[in-house]
Amino acid sequence: MACDYYLIPTVGDEISTDGVADYITEIESAYLKYAYDDKIGGVILEYYFGKRPEFIGVLETMYKGRPGNRNMSILKALDGAISAVKPESMITETEYAYPGYRHIFNTNKIKYLPHSEQVPNKDRQNHRGR
Repeated sequence: MACDYYLIPTVGDEISTDGVADYITEIESAYLKYAYDDKIGGVILEYYFGKRPEFIGVLETMYKGRPGNRNMSILKALDGAISAVKPESMITETEYAYPGYRHIFNTNKIKYLPHSEQVPNKDRQNHRGR
């Protein structure tokens, strides 16, 4: 619990999205388990680890092409499952969530960097400055 925020990456298919809501529940319950343990003390826990980590949202990391909008229906079901255990995320009701969704990042809003072979300056230095 040594983080301030957490983001859950997933592939938009039935298998990968199946345990996301359970994962969120596990994170939330782990914090509460130690925060309210009299042997540890919530004040000490908060001093060393800070406040409860905030859920940013879910990011689909690999789009699997499917005919129609089947992928979106999987993500919509995931969004509903997450809402049942965690009604709010940091992207809820922001431009970063898909319209009509509460927790799923709108990947159309994310800017991608070009692959290094696509960068026009071939005389650029490598990461070591050479």
